[in-house]
This record gives sequence, C-alpha cells and structure tokens, in this order.
Amino acid sequence: MVADIAHELQTPLTALQMRLEAIQDGLVPLTDTQVEHLLTQTGVLSRLVEDLRTLSLADAGRLTLHRQPTDLSELAAEVVEAFAERVQQRGVALRLLAKPVTATVNQTRLMQVLDHLLDNALRVTSAGARCT
Repeated sequence: MVADIAHELQTPLTALQMRLEAIQDGLVPLTDTQVEHLLTQTGVLSRLVEDLRTLSLADAGRLTLHRQPTDLSELAAEVVEAFAERVQQRGVALRLLAKPVTATVNQTRLMQVLDHLLDNALRVTSAGARCT
C-alpha cells in the first residue's frame, strides 16, 4: 500500500513541478486558472499524505475509530453531492440508488472509502456514461 501511495504521489508532484517551471520560465502566465490548477494538485497531495498517515497509524495499531449509528444512504448521498461538479464536468450521469440502512460505522473513514471509490470511478468512466 505504501508503494502504491508513493507512486500516486509522483503524478501530482510532477504536474506541479512542470506547471511551476513553465510559469517561472514565462511560458505560461500566472492566472487564476493556473492557481486553481495548482491548488487542485496540492489537494491531491494532501489527501495522499493523509492516507500515508492513516496507514502508518493502522500499522502501529493506533488508529482510533469512533463509531456511531449512521444512515448509510445519507452518507452516500453526501459523498455523491460533493462530487456533483466533477461528475458534471466529466459529462457523466451519476445516480444514487439507496434505501435507508443504519449501521454503526466511523463516518469519516467510510466517507473516505466512498470518496476514493467515486474518484477512481470518475477517472476510468468515459464522458456520456451512466453510473448507478
């Protein structure tokens, strides 16, 4: 897992470095769009670093899970809503089909899992596709 995350870190780091070098060399102007792109890449890096932190805590047996009764359909709806803009930008139709189901879970960790699943699904889903 650590090797996978280290590999995943390479892409946003390379993208940041190339874009910053292009700006520095005057090949690309520093615009609001460029800053937004750079911030997106740093967000990806932050998420991956947090994944490494979580993994190290789990390996050390120090990962604390605060579980509470949660409606899983509401939790999934929150994650889908957070992806609404990206889904629209990709030209993908995403529809959540869920019935209310309550389980005792760690909401933060489960949202993280759902976030990763949707992120991966969007990466490999072609524009015009439908996901249910």
